[in-house]
Amino acid sequence: MSKPPKTASPTSGKKLFVLLLTTLVLLGGLAAGAGALGTRKLYKMQKASKARMEEMKALDPHRPVLWGESTPGNAWDDYAQANAELKKFPDARKLLGAAQRAPDAETDAAKAALAAHGDAVVGHLRRGASRSSSRYPYQWEQGSTMPLPAFSEMMAVGSLAVLKARVLVEERKSREAAQILLDVCQFGRDLGADGVLISETVGIAILNLALTEMKDVLAASRFDWPAHEDLAKSLGVLDGNLPRHDRALLNDALLLAGVADESLGGWGPQRMLFADAVERTSEWMTRAGNADAMAWPEAKKELEVIEAEAARTWNPISQVSVPSLAKMSRTCREKKAQIRIARIAAQFLRTGEVIEQDDPFGTKIKTKRTGDVLKIWSLGADGFDNLGVGDWKGEFNDIVLEVTKK
Repeated sequence: MSKPPKTASPTSGKKLFVLLLTTLVLLGGLAAGAGALGTRKLYKMQKASKARMEEMKALDPHRPVLWGESTPGNAWDDYAQANAELKKFPDARKLLGAAQRAPDAETDAAKAALAAHGDAVVGHLRRGASRSSSRYPYQWEQGSTMPLPAFSEMMAVGSLAVLKARVLVEERKSREAAQILLDVCQFGRDLGADGVLISETVGIAILNLALTEMKDVLAASRFDWPAHEDLAKSLGVLDGNLPRHDRALLNDALLLAGVADESLGGWGPQRMLFADAVERTSEWMTRAGNADAMAWPEAKKELEVIEAEAARTWNPISQVSVPSLAKMSRTCREKKAQIRIARIAAQFLRTGEVIEQDDPFGTKIKTKRTGDVLKIWSLGADGFDNLGVGDWKGEFNDIVLEVTKK
């Protein structure tokens, strides 16, 4: 005779219920605790973010002009007009390839843009570059949701100005061409200053357009004496007023707290994740900013350590909030090196004098003169002196420019 199946007793069922209830209470307590800690951290970071925003608003917007006399006003009023004018041209996106001399560049579009809008766009840009102050109207109180500049349109404006300078060189108006290229440098500088990392990155890209064109004309000995005089002086002014990379890093980190209000109403662990990401990223960006003042070998090592820490952190938000710090720092230093190399070249072509400049990747910019030929180079990101073997980009060896005095 078979036994009847066993059934759970009321006592065992009650025990299971109590166990489940206790587990839920504990989990709820942990979530509440995480949420409370996350909330406290977020409020702390929000406070720091607001203080940072007030600091940015209080910055003096004045900066020196690169050549000529400054005029009162905010450069961005004029830059906005340059952008509005170029918007009338339907193929503005094609101008970058032409400015970069890309193999597939659509030169007909570039010629059409210059004919229809060149004078107006370049005129507005140059007036902006001559203004005594520059302040983009960032709406800092919106945090990371604030509107940013129209970067592709900014690149198009800079590209058209470079193309205009190229035409002027062909017309033997090299001093005017040099001054336009300096104005494009100022435009890139103004875009990159006092903003966030993406603004600095695009500003450097615009600066690179002008410096590359400048390098080509210097190497071909197509600037005249007055142009060399302007470049030798103005590039020194530009070098002393480049955007502060450490400032952009910290702005990016603290603006993460700008979306904290939305997260405060979320699930407790969610708040904890976000608060931890803001705190960690702020610390990393501060360390990265401090590395900007180090010699390149030490700076590179520190930045790579920060990137490794971010990659292995337990917090997935922190993992994606840190950009390629070493690469960005290298790019900033490359622009500084190129500015100083171009300045040495301009001074040599003007007077025959070889001036001394610090190398962002080493000790001093290297030079070698052979008669009327001067080779100038920076060690570049590898930190090794390849004795002037390399090119302007310096991706693998030295950053090099060779000029001939006529």
